[in-house]
Amino acid sequence: MVTMIRADFPVGSLRPIAPDDASRGNANPGGSGFSFADLMADKAGVRFAELATVSEASARTLHDFVLMHGLSDGALLPDIQGLEENIGHDAFRERFDHIESAAYRDMLALINGQLDAMPLYRVAAGQGGAD
Repeated sequence: MVTMIRADFPVGSLRPIAPDDASRGNANPGGSGFSFADLMADKAGVRFAELATVSEASARTLHDFVLMHGLSDGALLPDIQGLEENIGHDAFRERFDHIESAAYRDMLALINGQLDAMPLYRVAAGQGGAD
């Protein structure tokens, strides 16, 4: 039996830019900041989970791809070098203002484009690219 899920919550997009507050139970006041590398990893994980569970056909295709090509970090996640990390709250607000800004949407487009180009996700989504 395949479980149908919806995973359209903006994973990683809200909490990392919220002001840290020890009174909310944050063990690391000040935090390490927002990370586009973490956001890419979150999105890759959600995409993998969706493909594994959206339908039996998608799960089989994903399974066959993994059997044929193996599964490594590089198969799941594009290179994260160059994606900004540890962006503090004030720096995030200065550069991106908010998560609906054009600059932030541009970063999301870059991340999604890199994920779309991954052979694993193209094949499992029925777009070919098993080479």
